[in-house]
Amino acid sequence: MNTPASRPIAKLFVLLFLMSVSGCIPKGVRFFPKRDRVAKYMVLSEHPLCDEETSTIDDELIGEWKDDRPHVKEVAVIRRKEGSDNVLQLIDPAFSDEPLDLFCTKIGSGRYLCWGNEHEGYIIWRYEFNDHNQCKVYVLNCDRVAAAIRAGEIVGKECRITAESELIKLFLFKEGKNCFEHTGTPFGTRLVEASPSR
Repeated sequence: MNTPASRPIAKLFVLLFLMSVSGCIPKGVRFFPKRDRVAKYMVLSEHPLCDEETSTIDDELIGEWKDDRPHVKEVAVIRRKEGSDNVLQLIDPAFSDEPLDLFCTKIGSGRYLCWGNEHEGYIIWRYEFNDHNQCKVYVLNCDRVAAAIRAGEIVGKECRITAESELIKLFLFKEGKNCFEHTGTPFGTRLVEASPSR
């Protein structure tokens, strides 16, 4: 069923699948008719890495972000969620019909964010910046996560993590970059900082 609540996560599945096979971020994706087939390549977690209470604001994410591909004109905005001290929101009409909550945290020296919902699962990204206001994101590697599940390093089934949030953090602390794709995908270049009222 394509409900308003499921559309953002459906688009997210498409985004991550295309990222994994082409290394680019698609725009204007609105439906995902073959979710089950694509989902097996995506690592999902039944629990968020952090939530409304445990998320921490990363000010470097706040601002207007321009896709680095020259033919893409849309600008996405990451802002503080109104009424929340700990949550960011992604505003990008080309990606989602409604704002997406972003939950951020630091584990060791790594920076991570997650998004999704309790019904279909959460996506976990590692991200980093360079000296030119550019951000690159890294998705969890399905083969590495599946191997860790088989070895008992984390609880789950195939590419779906069922461990509680604190155990996921412990796993990421031990594994760091090793459980993510080595090739990151450019999220974009930050143009201006968002004001606190945005």
